[in-house]
Amino acid sequence: MNDSKISVRYAKAIFKLAVEQKKLSKINDDMKLIFGTCKNDMFKEFLHSPIISISKKQEVLKSLFTGKVNKETLSLLNILAQNRRETYIELVSMNFFTFYREYLGIKEVTLTTVNPISLDYKEQIINILKDTFKSKIDLKENVDKDIIGGFVLKIEDQEIDASVATKLNTIKKELTASDF
Repeated sequence: MNDSKISVRYAKAIFKLAVEQKKLSKINDDMKLIFGTCKNDMFKEFLHSPIISISKKQEVLKSLFTGKVNKETLSLLNILAQNRRETYIELVSMNFFTFYREYLGIKEVTLTTVNPISLDYKEQIINILKDTFKSKIDLKENVDKDIIGGFVLKIEDQEIDASVATKLNTIKKELTASDF
């Protein structure tokens, strides 16, 4: 079965359960914790290890997350390990976030600039995007010196690249392609 289909099915199941039990916000918090834990290289290595038994993985997941996540989330982790799908935990949480944002009408936006932007400027951008897309905005900021100046705005799967680096590369390509 396709990796994305597997993670989507588990994410959809926990999402529907969260909605039914009116625990959407709490389980979203659980998924944030799990997603953050999945960023740890040792944890990833543990999940992907074929040497560690399923029962040991279940035991470690239980000890790691008991008292920190809801019982439904703990049950999901147990089922993932039991079905030998523990390597999909990070993808399941990412797909859960997608369902969560869609359900609440939130657009995920990433703004990349050379320097951090001020709070006032950030609020202006959020308000413009709210008006444009008629939805809530979750704005994440990145700082990247390589863009030289300008900005790159990514709204879900669309990207507006107004960076100086891209403009310079375009000019360079045009100059090298022209017959002087």
